Amino acid sequence: MKRRTVIMITGLLALAITSLNFFSGPRTNKDEPMHGKLAQEIQEGEVGRVQAELDRQQQRQKQIDTQNRRLKLGEQASPMTQEASPKVDQPLKEQQRQQQQRSTASVTANTNFVENKYHVVTSVDGQIYTEWQVRIHYYWYKQMRLQYPDSAMGGFTRLLHSGKPDFLMDEIPTKVVDLLPPGMDKGFVVLNRPYAFAQWVERYMASIPERYVLMSEPDHLFIRPPPLWATLEKPAAFVFTYIEPAEHATIVNRFNDRKVPVESMAQIGSSPVIINRDQLAAVVDAWYDISLRLKNDPEADKAFGWVLDMYGWSIASSQHPDGPLQYDLHLLEFMIQPPWDETLAQGPSKENTTILHYTYGSDFNLTTGKFTPGTVGQWHWDKRDFSTRYPDGNIDCPAIIQPQTTHLQMWYINQAIAALGSAWGRPAVSR
Repeated sequence: MKRRTVIMITGLLALAITSLNFFSGPRTNKDEPMHGKLAQEIQEGEVGRVQAELDRQQQRQKQIDTQNRRLKLGEQASPMTQEASPKVDQPLKEQQRQQQQRSTASVTANTNFVENKYHVVTSVDGQIYTEWQVRIHYYWYKQMRLQYPDSAMGGFTRLLHSGKPDFLMDEIPTKVVDLLPPGMDKGFVVLNRPYAFAQWVERYMASIPERYVLMSEPDHLFIRPPPLWATLEKPAAFVFTYIEPAEHATIVNRFNDRKVPVESMAQIGSSPVIINRDQLAAVVDAWYDISLRLKNDPEADKAFGWVLDMYGWSIASSQHPDGPLQYDLHLLEFMIQPPWDETLAQGPSKENTTILHYTYGSDFNLTTGKFTPGTVGQWHWDKRDFSTRYPDGNIDCPAIIQPQTTHLQMWYINQAIAALGSAWGRPAVSR
């Protein structure tokens, strides 16, 4: 970050004092729209705004230097670059100021929002396991756009936090962000998710037209487009009953800088969540910081385990500068998880759910057709069996298997694989 910030500062100084003709040439880096914007502003005589940006970058560098001096991680963590250093011990007033700065920047960057749409953002790590999942996920996103042209579903971004492009760049709209430095996640690779979203908010969110963001995951199958349940005042989220901040109040309060009543913290994770872009900008840094702090707290790490980043999001949502976010909470009408949820028609409206989440393994007795949780069944399918290879299509789901959702899960996966045809799988030589 320091090197890039110094380059930015140097460039901005040059912009402020050199001839306007300097900007007459074409831009060569499409991933740095800020330079083109600043050039236009100078041409229009708005040098004051350039100076403001320069001051912001200088202040940001001072903050990073301070943060790095104060950073204290466990022995397993590797030395970190300034690009990726978390603000683990950041003073509350500095965190509040940065959150407000992000929120303000996202408001001023674009004033012509599409007010009734959300942008789907799905984070992946570039490994085979999430690679095949996101291809199926994106296929059904496209089908939703075709089948429901008037829905609230807007654009799509695959948020690739591997630090490098891959062979799917032309197939799926993608933004590449950095991976955490080696050792920093302490073996919990999911920590790359909040880091990826923090980078996306800072680098790319200003370029999307939609007012809202749907935070999604690659193992989500869209059954129908989620309605825009969120408002400017209130985001919407799926309830995870096993996220219980109040049951872990002693731990949670160590990260509750604003002393919010723990009972008011929502039983949610970061996905699926529909949130307006300004609220996302105001809490994404806290999500990143708190998740890292939780991982570096032995008691929190042991208590929260594989849902640690979900607790991070719940706590971060309560730390919003304007007060805790109050969510419009949804259960099965937002998302179902087979085989536990057996039918698509769920929730008060009895309409089909919007998302099918195939996170659990499917094991069934072929004599009774019943689900056998905890025991590998005579019929078995689990996404984790395909951590290093693509699943084949035409997966048979015997009629005796009882849950409708399991049949539909396999049908949706089969349909996507068949539609991708010869493109399914990895190329012989990746780019």
